[in-house]
Amino acid sequence: MLYLDYLKFLAMLGVIGFHVHETITFNSPWFSGGYLGVDVFLFVSGFLIEKSIRNSSNAGFLQSLGLFFKKRLSRIMIPMLVVTWIVAILGVTLHLVSWQPAIYSSLFIYNFYLVFHHIPYFQTFAMPHPFIGMWFISLLVQLYVLHFLIRSIIRNQRLYFLLMLVLMLIAVAGAFWLGIHQHLNASYMLPWHGFSYVAGILGYMILHGREIKKPSLIYDFGALLAGLGILALLLLAPYLNYVVYSLPVLLLTALYIFAAERSAVFAQIKWQLGGALGEMSYSLYLWNVPVISLLYYFYHGADDYALVVLSVLIILLLSVLTYAFVEVSIQKAFGKQSRHPFSMQSALTVAFILGLGIAGWFNSVVVNRQFIHEREKNLHFELYKHYQAAKIAQLQKELQALRHSGNAAPSAGTASTLSASGGLSGAPAAGSFAWQPNPQPGYLYNGQEIRQNPAYPQKQVLVVTDSILLGWSGFVIHQLPNAILDGKVGRQFSRAPGVLQQELAEPQNAHIQYIVLELGSNGDVFTPDLDRVMREAGDRKVLLIIPNVPRVWEDEVKSQYLRAKAEYPNVYLLHWDRISHDQYNYFDPDQVHLTWDGAQALVNAVLAKLYSMGYQQPQPVSGTTAPVSVSAGRHLSGRLATQFTASTASTYPVPGTGRSTPRPPVNMVMPTTHIQGFAIAPLRSAGGGTASAVSNAPGLSSQGLNGALPDAH
Repeated sequence: MLYLDYLKFLAMLGVIGFHVHETITFNSPWFSGGYLGVDVFLFVSGFLIEKSIRNSSNAGFLQSLGLFFKKRLSRIMIPMLVVTWIVAILGVTLHLVSWQPAIYSSLFIYNFYLVFHHIPYFQTFAMPHPFIGMWFISLLVQLYVLHFLIRSIIRNQRLYFLLMLVLMLIAVAGAFWLGIHQHLNASYMLPWHGFSYVAGILGYMILHGREIKKPSLIYDFGALLAGLGILALLLLAPYLNYVVYSLPVLLLTALYIFAAERSAVFAQIKWQLGGALGEMSYSLYLWNVPVISLLYYFYHGADDYALVVLSVLIILLLSVLTYAFVEVSIQKAFGKQSRHPFSMQSALTVAFILGLGIAGWFNSVVVNRQFIHEREKNLHFELYKHYQAAKIAQLQKELQALRHSGNAAPSAGTASTLSASGGLSGAPAAGSFAWQPNPQPGYLYNGQEIRQNPAYPQKQVLVVTDSILLGWSGFVIHQLPNAILDGKVGRQFSRAPGVLQQELAEPQNAHIQYIVLELGSNGDVFTPDLDRVMREAGDRKVLLIIPNVPRVWEDEVKSQYLRAKAEYPNVYLLHWDRISHDQYNYFDPDQVHLTWDGAQALVNAVLAKLYSMGYQQPQPVSGTTAPVSVSAGRHLSGRLATQFTASTASTYPVPGTGRSTPRPPVNMVMPTTHIQGFAIAPLRSAGGGTASAVSNAPGLSSQGLNGALPDAH
């Protein structure tokens, strides 16, 4: 059935195109529906597995189980395990991932891991993760096992067909409900994403046994139209509730198979390249996410076209080698012949040619990335130059004051300051807009999603955020000491009304006058949700931060915020999209999360906007202290991690809520920004010693937030 290889090639093209679209080519609409390729694969898998089980239905249970494992499960499990552990070793060596996702993938339960850690179905909000594609393999193995068991137990054809039909209807209804209630992450696991596979089973049962009449060109035309329809949906279907677009794709897939089986010309076409790529589609799937995510992480900012071409070439190279040395070996071991002749000599020849192409395109990407790095470095140097000029002016004033006072020599403290070449001996005062080369360790995320300063019990500001400001929650509270920050990784705007309702009901928050919403980086903002937020806010002043997020929904979020500004008199806007435009040193590799430069720019812009809205810096309550105990660990350069051991004594749980409890000191591994290190001057560290300043201190990326996010993307 060569036409199925062509269909798998088309589906794989969509999947790779989608991962390129959501990772590299954000602003292009093409392949926005490539995620539907998964549904095509599931339909074809259900179709073929049902056929395979029927052909071995006369054997005993144990014999059927052995044949099923040899012919199906082993062909899926062994290549996946090989790729998983190659990626895991590479990722751990480069300090990008932990061993945890590899273990879950090897147990074929990675889809459940993603659900339990609340990882959204569409991974466009954060750094792509090299393991994220393994959810599909886990789901497929689970479906294979359940399919075999159910088919072995239920022998009655009508009862079996009725059961499959009911399961499909339940799965479709459940997945649709999850979509409209924005719980799509549950679609990673059964039964909700099983309807495409069950549709394949039903498709085979309906088509099986029907007499194929004389082939006709009408069926060729039908197969062509169905294929073009699938391609159109792969290219242009939007990111909305995927069930709405999965159903027509499944229908078109069924029509394609029906027409191709009866076609006069199409079924006889032997397209060697398309067929080989279709048969190799499993290896292509295994490698596409790891390659795209790792290339994007290390070479973000390079020319999109060059990065896409390089990604495709590397995916092809690794897939050819995996297919030739792993998949073909498994097929031969179990006596299965490849539909497309593929010798080791051919594989090595193709690999050599691809390697030459990779070498050329890689040089182009590296040169382009170095240019981006120089722009990042120059922007940071400009900030540092102003910082040094301000420090020199400050020291000159101090020396002049000493001379006027008649002292012959500067004090020990002044001498220490002079010897530090302008370094700071502590954190600047709250509300200071002065740029600092390095953050205080207490500025970083400390493991608490609700953060405040107990020295200011009467809160005036509520900050509702996602991972963008959560990673720098300590700095937010330092600058806004009478604020309470409520943050959560991956938070959608739809959660904001509930957060406001809960926070504003707390007695200690009764005096809140200002609400800051840093949301919109994780998906669309819908009018009903925004209106609910304004109802919860009442007459309080609301500051909406227009995000700079290179994703497909950026313009929609901006238009919603502009509508709110025009409709509600108590809405104020902060255009972070304008402030951070072309500021390459503000962002981590995902171009969304903030480096230390970016954190200072955003938080200080929020503070300035609040001042213009009437906010005033408060005074702490007499006799109340907020002890801080932080010690900085070693600072690693380049892409290695900077480890901080920070005591959470600097932030306390919200009294009476039980939502956050005191914790012992938390050891956090925070990755440095992707900007390569470049020395500037010795700076005084928090502990009183000196440390080399690099381009940016530890910035927020997905690894620095919690144990789940490193395994997200």
